[in-house]
Amino acid sequence: MKPQARETLILILLFFAVLISRIPFIEYGYGIDPDSWRVASVANAIHTTKQYVASRLPGYPVQEITYALLPIKNATVYNFLTAFLSSLCVLYFAKFIKQLGFKHYLYPSIALAFVPIVYINSTNSMDYIWALCFIFISFYSAITQKYFLSGIFLGIATGCRITSAGMLLPLFFLIQYINTSTKNENYAKLFFGFFITSLIAFLPVVMKYGVHFFSYSTGSISALYIVKNMSIDIWGIFGFFGITFFSILLALQFFRTQKLKEFVNDKINQLSLIVIGLYVIAFAFAPYDAGYLIPIVPFVIILFTHNLSFKQSIFFLLTIALSSFFMGINTSDMPWSVKTLTPSYTMSIGQRAVDLNLIHGPIIKDRLQRIARDEYVKKVIDFISKVENNSVLVCGIWFTQLAVELHKPINDNIEEFNYFEQKNVVVRDVMDNESTSNYRKQNFPIYYLTGQDKNNFSLYKFSLKDFGANEVVF
Repeated sequence: MKPQARETLILILLFFAVLISRIPFIEYGYGIDPDSWRVASVANAIHTTKQYVASRLPGYPVQEITYALLPIKNATVYNFLTAFLSSLCVLYFAKFIKQLGFKHYLYPSIALAFVPIVYINSTNSMDYIWALCFIFISFYSAITQKYFLSGIFLGIATGCRITSAGMLLPLFFLIQYINTSTKNENYAKLFFGFFITSLIAFLPVVMKYGVHFFSYSTGSISALYIVKNMSIDIWGIFGFFGITFFSILLALQFFRTQKLKEFVNDKINQLSLIVIGLYVIAFAFAPYDAGYLIPIVPFVIILFTHNLSFKQSIFFLLTIALSSFFMGINTSDMPWSVKTLTPSYTMSIGQRAVDLNLIHGPIIKDRLQRIARDEYVKKVIDFISKVENNSVLVCGIWFTQLAVELHKPINDNIEEFNYFEQKNVVVRDVMDNESTSNYRKQNFPIYYLTGQDKNNFSLYKFSLKDFGANEVVF
Protein backbone atom coordinates (compact mmCIF):
# COMPACT_ATOMS: atom_id res chain seq x y z
CA MET A 1 0.00 0.00 0.00
CA LYS A 2 1.33 3.44 -0.95
CA PRO A 3 2.16 5.74 1.99
CA GLN A 4 -0.53 8.27 1.04
CA ALA A 5 -3.21 5.58 0.76
CA ARG A 6 -2.06 4.06 4.05
CA GLU A 7 -2.28 7.45 5.78
CA THR A 8 -5.78 8.04 4.38
CA LEU A 9 -6.89 4.63 5.64
CA ILE A 10 -5.47 5.33 9.10
CA LEU A 11 -7.33 8.64 9.31
CA ILE A 12 -10.59 7.02 8.18
CA LEU A 13 -10.17 4.34 10.83
CA LEU A 14 -9.44 7.04 13.42
CA PHE A 15 -12.64 8.87 12.47
CA PHE A 16 -14.87 5.79 12.75
CA ALA A 17 -13.18 4.51 15.92
CA VAL A 18 -13.90 7.83 17.65
CA LEU A 19 -17.47 7.88 16.35
CA ILE A 20 -18.14 4.32 17.53
CA SER A 21 -16.79 5.17 20.99
CA ARG A 22 -19.53 7.82 21.33
CA ILE A 23 -22.52 5.72 20.26
CA PRO A 24 -23.16 3.96 23.62
CA PHE A 25 -23.49 7.33 25.38
CA ILE A 26 -25.80 9.41 23.17
CA GLU A 27 -29.07 8.23 24.72
CA TYR A 28 -31.03 9.52 27.74
CA GLY A 29 -31.77 13.12 26.97
CA TYR A 30 -29.87 16.04 25.54
CA GLY A 31 -27.31 16.24 28.35
CA ILE A 32 -26.88 17.27 31.96
CA ASP A 33 -26.42 20.97 31.22
CA PRO A 34 -29.84 22.72 31.08
CA ASP A 35 -28.58 24.70 28.07
CA SER A 36 -28.56 21.51 25.99
CA TRP A 37 -32.32 21.27 26.61
CA ARG A 38 -32.77 24.94 25.72
CA VAL A 39 -31.22 24.24 22.31
CA ALA A 40 -33.67 21.40 21.75
CA SER A 41 -36.58 23.66 22.72
CA VAL A 42 -35.70 26.52 20.36
CA ALA A 43 -34.95 24.11 17.52
CA ASN A 44 -38.60 23.04 17.68
CA ALA A 45 -39.72 26.67 17.99
CA ILE A 46 -37.68 27.77 14.95
CA HIS A 47 -39.00 24.83 12.93
CA THR A 48 -42.62 25.60 13.90
CA THR A 49 -42.64 29.39 13.61
CA LYS A 50 -39.99 29.78 10.87
CA GLN A 51 -38.55 32.60 12.99
CA TYR A 52 -35.23 32.58 14.77
CA VAL A 53 -35.10 32.59 18.57
CA ALA A 54 -31.94 32.15 20.64
CA SER A 55 -31.63 29.36 23.18
CA ARG A 56 -29.71 31.94 25.22
CA LEU A 57 -27.83 35.07 24.28
CA PRO A 58 -25.54 35.94 22.56
CA GLY A 59 -27.00 33.20 20.36
CA TYR A 60 -25.61 29.99 18.84
CA PRO A 61 -27.28 30.28 15.43
CA VAL A 62 -25.35 27.67 13.42
CA GLN A 63 -26.21 24.89 15.85
CA GLU A 64 -29.73 26.11 16.65
CA ILE A 65 -30.77 26.50 13.01
CA THR A 66 -29.09 23.23 11.98
CA TYR A 67 -31.11 21.33 14.59
CA ALA A 68 -34.26 23.14 13.42
CA LEU A 69 -33.65 21.97 9.85
CA LEU A 70 -33.20 18.30 10.72
CA PRO A 71 -36.16 16.15 9.59
CA ILE A 72 -36.03 14.07 12.79
CA LYS A 73 -35.86 15.95 16.08
CA ASN A 74 -34.94 13.98 19.16
CA ALA A 75 -32.06 13.64 21.59
CA THR A 76 -30.43 10.66 19.88
CA VAL A 77 -30.29 12.42 16.50
CA TYR A 78 -28.99 15.69 17.97
CA ASN A 79 -26.39 13.89 20.07
CA PHE A 80 -25.30 11.73 17.15
CA LEU A 81 -24.63 14.85 15.10
CA THR A 82 -22.43 16.16 17.93
CA ALA A 83 -20.65 12.80 18.05
CA PHE A 84 -20.08 12.95 14.29
CA LEU A 85 -18.58 16.43 14.56
CA SER A 86 -16.37 15.31 17.45
CA SER A 87 -14.96 12.57 15.22
CA LEU A 88 -14.38 15.12 12.46
CA CYS A 89 -12.70 17.37 15.03
CA VAL A 90 -10.25 14.65 16.07
CA LEU A 91 -9.57 13.86 12.41
CA TYR A 92 -8.66 17.47 11.58
CA PHE A 93 -6.65 17.83 14.79
CA ALA A 94 -4.59 14.86 13.60
CA LYS A 95 -4.16 16.39 10.15
CA PHE A 96 -3.20 19.73 11.68
CA ILE A 97 -0.51 18.47 14.06
CA LYS A 98 0.90 16.27 11.29
CA GLN A 99 1.37 19.47 9.29
CA LEU A 100 3.02 21.00 12.36
CA GLY A 101 5.63 18.24 12.13
CA PHE A 102 4.39 15.72 14.69
CA LYS A 103 5.67 12.32 13.56
CA HIS A 104 3.47 10.37 15.98
CA TYR A 105 0.33 12.43 15.40
CA LEU A 106 -2.14 9.61 16.09
CA TYR A 107 -1.39 9.30 19.81
CA PRO A 108 -2.23 12.92 20.75
CA SER A 109 -5.34 12.70 18.55
CA ILE A 110 -6.63 9.58 20.30
CA ALA A 111 -5.91 11.19 23.67
CA LEU A 112 -7.89 14.30 22.69
CA ALA A 113 -10.90 12.14 21.84
CA PHE A 114 -10.96 10.71 25.37
CA VAL A 115 -10.19 13.73 27.56
CA PRO A 116 -13.25 13.67 29.90
CA ILE A 117 -14.56 17.18 29.06
CA VAL A 118 -14.26 16.44 25.33
CA TYR A 119 -15.66 12.90 25.51
CA ILE A 120 -18.70 13.90 27.59
CA ASN A 121 -19.52 16.92 25.42
CA SER A 122 -19.22 14.75 22.32
CA THR A 123 -22.31 12.82 23.43
CA ASN A 124 -24.75 15.64 24.21
CA SER A 125 -26.42 18.55 22.41
CA MET A 126 -24.12 21.33 23.62
CA ASP A 127 -22.21 23.58 21.21
CA TYR A 128 -18.66 23.23 22.55
CA ILE A 129 -17.52 20.44 20.24
CA TRP A 130 -19.32 21.94 17.25
CA ALA A 131 -17.18 25.05 17.63
CA LEU A 132 -13.97 23.08 18.26
CA CYS A 133 -14.54 20.99 15.14
CA PHE A 134 -14.75 24.00 12.84
CA ILE A 135 -11.84 25.65 14.65
CA PHE A 136 -9.56 22.78 13.69
CA ILE A 137 -10.82 22.66 10.13
CA SER A 138 -9.91 26.37 10.10
CA PHE A 139 -6.44 25.72 11.55
CA TYR A 140 -5.79 22.94 9.07
CA SER A 141 -6.94 25.16 6.20
CA ALA A 142 -4.60 27.93 7.41
CA ILE A 143 -1.55 25.69 7.74
CA THR A 144 -2.16 24.38 4.22
CA GLN A 145 -2.35 28.01 3.06
CA LYS A 146 -6.05 28.08 2.22
CA TYR A 147 -6.55 31.35 4.05
CA PHE A 148 -9.96 32.42 2.80
CA LEU A 149 -11.34 28.93 3.50
CA SER A 150 -9.77 29.09 6.97
CA GLY A 151 -11.65 32.33 7.64
CA ILE A 152 -14.93 30.79 6.48
CA PHE A 153 -14.59 27.86 8.88
CA LEU A 154 -13.63 30.15 11.76
CA GLY A 155 -16.77 32.15 10.97
CA ILE A 156 -18.82 28.95 11.15
CA ALA A 157 -17.15 28.10 14.48
CA THR A 158 -18.06 31.58 15.74
CA GLY A 159 -21.66 30.96 14.63
CA CYS A 160 -21.58 27.86 16.84
CA ARG A 161 -19.99 29.67 19.77
CA ILE A 162 -19.09 33.36 19.61
CA THR A 163 -15.93 32.99 21.72
CA SER A 164 -14.38 31.08 18.79
CA ALA A 165 -13.64 34.51 17.31
CA GLY A 166 -10.76 34.65 19.77
CA MET A 167 -8.89 32.19 17.52
CA LEU A 168 -8.25 35.00 15.01
CA LEU A 169 -5.07 36.03 16.83
CA PRO A 170 -3.58 32.49 16.96
CA LEU A 171 -4.46 32.04 13.27
CA PHE A 172 -2.66 35.27 12.35
CA PHE A 173 0.32 33.97 14.32
CA LEU A 174 0.08 30.65 12.47
CA ILE A 175 0.20 32.41 9.11
CA GLN A 176 3.38 34.19 10.23
CA TYR A 177 4.79 30.88 11.51
CA ILE A 178 4.20 29.19 8.15
CA ASN A 179 5.95 31.89 6.17
CA THR A 180 7.70 34.83 7.84
CA SER A 181 7.60 36.76 4.56
CA THR A 182 3.87 36.24 4.07
CA LYS A 183 1.98 38.97 2.26
CA ASN A 184 -0.63 41.10 3.99
CA GLU A 185 -3.22 39.81 1.56
CA ASN A 186 -3.11 36.42 3.28
CA TYR A 187 -4.19 38.00 6.55
CA ALA A 188 -6.86 39.91 4.64
CA LYS A 189 -8.17 36.73 3.02
CA LEU A 190 -8.53 35.01 6.39
CA PHE A 191 -10.17 38.02 8.04
CA PHE A 192 -12.53 38.65 5.13
CA GLY A 193 -13.68 35.01 5.07
CA PHE A 194 -14.19 35.13 8.83
CA PHE A 195 -16.01 38.47 8.83
CA ILE A 196 -18.44 37.62 6.02
CA THR A 197 -19.27 34.16 7.38
CA SER A 198 -19.73 35.22 11.00
CA LEU A 199 -21.81 38.21 9.86
CA ILE A 200 -24.12 35.91 7.89
CA ALA A 201 -24.28 33.47 10.81
CA PHE A 202 -25.30 36.17 13.30
CA LEU A 203 -27.66 38.01 10.98
CA PRO A 204 -30.75 36.19 12.38
CA VAL A 205 -29.62 37.06 15.92
CA VAL A 206 -29.13 40.75 15.14
CA MET A 207 -32.45 40.93 13.27
CA LYS A 208 -34.23 39.42 16.28
CA TYR A 209 -32.47 41.16 19.17
CA GLY A 210 -30.73 44.17 17.64
CA VAL A 211 -27.34 45.39 18.73
CA HIS A 212 -27.99 44.29 22.32
CA PHE A 213 -27.71 40.61 21.46
CA PHE A 214 -24.22 40.37 22.94
CA SER A 215 -25.10 39.59 26.53
CA TYR A 216 -24.94 36.60 28.79
CA SER A 217 -26.28 35.41 32.13
CA THR A 218 -24.16 35.87 35.25
CA GLY A 219 -24.22 34.47 38.74
CA SER A 220 -22.16 33.94 41.86
CA ILE A 221 -20.11 30.78 42.35
CA SER A 222 -17.66 29.64 45.00
CA ALA A 223 -13.89 29.56 44.63
CA LEU A 224 -14.02 25.77 45.15
CA TYR A 225 -16.39 25.44 42.20
CA ILE A 226 -14.07 27.50 39.99
CA VAL A 227 -11.07 25.34 40.94
CA LYS A 228 -13.12 22.23 40.17
CA ASN A 229 -14.06 23.70 36.76
CA MET A 230 -10.41 24.33 35.92
CA SER A 231 -9.12 20.94 36.99
CA ILE A 232 -10.97 17.67 37.42
CA ASP A 233 -14.02 18.75 35.39
CA ILE A 234 -11.71 19.08 32.39
CA TRP A 235 -9.16 16.32 32.84
CA GLY A 236 -10.78 14.00 35.36
CA ILE A 237 -9.01 13.06 38.60
CA PHE A 238 -6.56 10.65 36.98
CA GLY A 239 -5.83 13.10 34.16
CA PHE A 240 -5.37 16.07 36.50
CA PHE A 241 -2.77 14.12 38.49
CA GLY A 242 -1.05 13.41 35.17
CA ILE A 243 -1.13 17.09 34.15
CA THR A 244 0.30 18.10 37.54
CA PHE A 245 3.05 15.45 37.52
CA PHE A 246 4.26 16.15 33.99
CA SER A 247 4.11 19.92 34.56
CA ILE A 248 6.51 19.50 37.47
CA LEU A 249 8.63 17.13 35.38
CA LEU A 250 8.91 19.63 32.53
CA ALA A 251 9.73 22.46 34.93
CA LEU A 252 12.53 20.38 36.51
CA GLN A 253 13.87 19.44 33.08
CA PHE A 254 13.97 23.08 31.96
CA PHE A 255 15.67 24.08 35.22
CA ARG A 256 18.26 21.32 34.95
CA THR A 257 19.05 21.76 31.25
CA GLN A 258 18.58 25.56 31.20
CA LYS A 259 16.47 25.33 28.03
CA LEU A 260 13.67 27.65 29.15
CA LYS A 261 14.69 30.24 26.57
CA GLU A 262 14.56 27.57 23.86
CA PHE A 263 11.09 26.61 25.08
CA VAL A 264 9.84 30.20 24.96
CA ASN A 265 11.27 30.84 21.48
CA ASP A 266 9.74 27.68 19.97
CA LYS A 267 6.94 28.63 17.54
CA ILE A 268 4.73 25.64 18.39
CA ASN A 269 5.00 26.50 22.10
CA GLN A 270 4.20 30.13 21.35
CA LEU A 271 1.09 29.17 19.37
CA SER A 272 -0.10 26.89 22.17
CA LEU A 273 0.58 29.46 24.88
CA ILE A 274 -1.28 32.19 22.95
CA VAL A 275 -4.43 30.04 22.75
CA ILE A 276 -4.16 28.88 26.38
CA GLY A 277 -3.55 32.41 27.61
CA LEU A 278 -6.46 33.91 25.65
CA TYR A 279 -9.04 31.43 26.87
CA VAL A 280 -7.82 31.31 30.45
CA ILE A 281 -8.12 35.11 30.62
CA ALA A 282 -11.63 34.92 29.11
CA PHE A 283 -12.56 32.19 31.61
CA ALA A 284 -11.41 34.41 34.48
CA PHE A 285 -14.21 36.85 33.59
CA ALA A 286 -16.89 34.14 33.38
CA PRO A 287 -15.76 30.99 35.22
CA TYR A 288 -19.17 29.33 35.22
CA ASP A 289 -18.54 26.14 33.26
CA ALA A 290 -15.56 23.91 32.55
CA GLY A 291 -16.75 23.68 28.94
CA TYR A 292 -15.59 27.26 28.39
CA LEU A 293 -12.01 25.94 28.57
CA ILE A 294 -12.44 23.20 25.97
CA PRO A 295 -10.52 25.25 23.32
CA ILE A 296 -7.33 25.03 25.40
CA VAL A 297 -7.43 21.22 25.72
CA PRO A 298 -5.93 20.39 22.26
CA PHE A 299 -3.21 23.00 22.73
CA VAL A 300 -2.29 21.71 26.19
CA ILE A 301 -1.88 18.31 24.54
CA ILE A 302 0.26 19.86 21.79
CA LEU A 303 2.38 21.71 24.35
CA PHE A 304 3.14 18.65 26.48
CA THR A 305 3.60 16.22 23.59
CA HIS A 306 5.96 18.62 21.82
CA ASN A 307 8.21 19.11 24.87
CA LEU A 308 8.23 15.69 26.51
CA SER A 309 10.26 12.79 25.24
CA PHE A 310 8.36 10.18 23.24
CA LYS A 311 8.07 7.76 26.18
CA GLN A 312 7.09 10.53 28.57
CA SER A 313 4.45 11.83 26.17
CA ILE A 314 2.95 8.35 25.81
CA PHE A 315 2.51 8.11 29.59
CA PHE A 316 1.09 11.64 29.68
CA LEU A 317 -1.42 10.91 26.93
CA LEU A 318 -2.44 7.65 28.60
CA THR A 319 -3.22 9.41 31.89
CA ILE A 320 -5.55 11.96 30.30
CA ALA A 321 -7.23 9.41 28.00
CA LEU A 322 -7.78 6.75 30.69
CA SER A 323 -9.19 9.40 33.02
CA SER A 324 -12.55 9.12 31.25
CA PHE A 325 -12.87 5.53 32.44
CA PHE A 326 -11.43 5.59 35.98
CA MET A 327 -11.96 7.62 39.17
CA GLY A 328 -15.31 9.31 38.74
CA ILE A 329 -16.62 11.86 41.24
CA ASN A 330 -20.23 12.90 41.84
CA THR A 331 -22.39 14.51 44.52
CA SER A 332 -24.54 11.88 46.19
CA ASP A 333 -26.86 13.79 48.50
CA MET A 334 -29.69 14.82 46.17
CA PRO A 335 -32.84 12.96 45.06
CA TRP A 336 -31.47 12.83 41.50
CA SER A 337 -27.97 11.69 42.53
CA VAL A 338 -26.56 8.47 41.13
CA LYS A 339 -26.88 5.69 43.69
CA THR A 340 -23.59 4.90 45.41
CA LEU A 341 -21.72 2.28 43.43
CA THR A 342 -19.30 -0.32 44.78
CA PRO A 343 -16.43 0.24 45.38
CA SER A 344 -16.89 3.87 46.40
CA TYR A 345 -15.68 6.30 49.03
CA THR A 346 -18.00 9.05 50.24
CA MET A 347 -16.57 12.26 51.68
CA SER A 348 -17.83 15.73 52.60
CA ILE A 349 -16.64 18.69 50.49
CA GLY A 350 -18.13 22.15 50.88
CA GLN A 351 -21.06 20.78 52.95
CA ARG A 352 -21.92 18.35 50.16
CA ALA A 353 -21.67 14.56 50.15
CA VAL A 354 -19.34 13.54 47.35
CA ASP A 355 -18.95 10.00 46.05
CA LEU A 356 -15.57 8.91 44.61
CA ASN A 357 -15.65 5.71 42.57
CA LEU A 358 -12.44 4.11 41.32
CA ILE A 359 -13.79 2.13 38.38
CA HIS A 360 -16.63 4.33 37.10
CA GLY A 361 -14.98 7.26 35.36
CA PRO A 362 -16.50 10.58 34.22
CA ILE A 363 -18.06 9.23 31.00
CA ILE A 364 -19.79 6.40 32.89
CA LYS A 365 -20.87 8.81 35.62
CA ASP A 366 -22.30 11.17 33.01
CA ARG A 367 -24.44 8.40 31.54
CA LEU A 368 -25.65 7.30 34.99
CA GLN A 369 -26.43 10.92 35.90
CA ARG A 370 -28.47 11.38 32.74
CA ILE A 371 -30.49 8.26 33.54
CA ALA A 372 -31.02 9.34 37.17
CA ARG A 373 -32.08 12.86 36.14
CA ASP A 374 -34.49 11.47 33.58
CA GLU A 375 -36.13 9.36 36.30
CA TYR A 376 -36.31 12.36 38.65
CA VAL A 377 -38.03 14.55 36.04
CA LYS A 378 -40.58 11.80 35.42
CA LYS A 379 -41.43 11.91 39.14
CA VAL A 380 -41.81 15.70 38.98
CA ILE A 381 -44.15 15.43 35.98
CA ASP A 382 -46.18 12.81 37.84
CA PHE A 383 -46.43 15.18 40.83
CA ILE A 384 -47.65 18.02 38.58
CA SER A 385 -50.30 15.78 37.05
CA LYS A 386 -51.71 14.90 40.48
CA VAL A 387 -51.99 18.43 41.92
CA GLU A 388 -55.69 19.25 42.23
CA ASN A 389 -55.71 22.94 43.28
CA ASN A 390 -54.21 25.92 41.47
CA SER A 391 -50.60 25.93 42.61
CA VAL A 392 -47.10 27.18 41.83
CA LEU A 393 -43.99 25.02 41.45
CA VAL A 394 -40.54 26.65 41.54
CA CYS A 395 -38.19 24.27 39.79
CA GLY A 396 -35.01 26.28 39.11
CA ILE A 397 -32.45 24.25 37.19
CA TRP A 398 -35.10 21.70 36.21
CA PHE A 399 -37.30 24.20 34.39
CA THR A 400 -35.73 23.69 30.96
CA GLN A 401 -35.92 19.92 30.99
CA LEU A 402 -39.48 19.98 32.28
CA ALA A 403 -40.50 22.43 29.55
CA VAL A 404 -39.04 20.23 26.82
CA GLU A 405 -40.54 17.03 28.22
CA LEU A 406 -43.97 18.72 28.45
CA HIS A 407 -43.61 20.41 25.02
CA LYS A 408 -43.73 23.94 26.40
CA PRO A 409 -41.87 26.92 24.90
CA ILE A 410 -38.94 28.53 26.70
CA ASN A 411 -38.17 32.24 26.63
CA ASP A 412 -34.69 33.43 25.76
CA ASN A 413 -32.63 35.02 28.53
CA ILE A 414 -33.89 38.54 27.71
CA GLU A 415 -36.89 37.82 29.93
CA GLU A 416 -36.36 37.97 33.70
CA PHE A 417 -38.61 35.00 34.42
CA ASN A 418 -39.62 31.84 32.66
CA TYR A 419 -42.86 30.00 33.30
CA PHE A 420 -45.51 27.81 31.73
CA GLU A 421 -48.79 26.32 32.85
CA GLN A 422 -49.47 22.60 33.04
CA LYS A 423 -52.94 21.59 34.20
CA ASN A 424 -53.47 23.35 37.57
CA VAL A 425 -49.80 24.21 38.11
CA VAL A 426 -47.85 27.33 37.15
CA VAL A 427 -44.31 26.03 36.66
CA ARG A 428 -41.66 28.71 37.20
CA ASP A 429 -37.89 28.79 37.13
CA VAL A 430 -37.51 31.33 39.98
CA MET A 431 -39.68 33.89 41.81
CA ASP A 432 -38.97 37.32 43.22
CA ASN A 433 -40.57 38.73 46.37
CA GLU A 434 -43.37 40.53 44.53
CA SER A 435 -44.56 37.55 42.48
CA THR A 436 -44.38 35.27 45.52
CA SER A 437 -46.54 37.70 47.50
CA ASN A 438 -49.07 37.91 44.66
CA TYR A 439 -49.47 34.14 44.49
CA ARG A 440 -49.94 33.95 48.25
CA LYS A 441 -52.66 36.65 48.09
CA GLN A 442 -54.46 34.43 45.57
CA ASN A 443 -54.12 31.50 48.01
CA PHE A 444 -51.93 29.54 45.60
CA PRO A 445 -49.97 26.83 47.43
CA ILE A 446 -46.28 27.23 46.56
CA TYR A 447 -44.01 24.23 46.09
CA TYR A 448 -40.33 24.02 45.24
CA LEU A 449 -38.04 21.19 44.20
CA THR A 450 -35.18 20.13 46.42
CA GLY A 451 -32.38 22.67 46.45
CA GLN A 452 -34.31 25.36 44.62
CA ASP A 453 -35.12 27.37 47.75
CA LYS A 454 -31.36 27.98 48.14
CA ASN A 455 -31.09 28.76 44.44
CA ASN A 456 -33.92 31.27 44.69
CA PHE A 457 -32.35 32.81 47.81
CA SER A 458 -29.02 33.31 46.04
CA LEU A 459 -30.82 35.40 43.41
CA TYR A 460 -33.43 37.34 45.39
CA LYS A 461 -32.22 37.12 49.01
CA PHE A 462 -35.38 35.67 50.52
CA SER A 463 -36.51 32.19 51.40
CA LEU A 464 -39.58 30.65 49.81
CA LYS A 465 -40.18 28.94 53.14
CA ASP A 466 -40.94 32.34 54.67
CA PHE A 467 -44.02 32.42 52.43
CA GLY A 468 -45.14 28.97 53.51
CA ALA A 469 -43.71 27.14 50.50
CA ASN A 470 -43.30 23.39 50.76
CA GLU A 471 -40.46 21.27 49.41
CA VAL A 472 -41.40 18.49 47.01
CA VAL A 473 -39.55 15.39 48.18
CA PHE A 474 -39.48 12.04 46.42
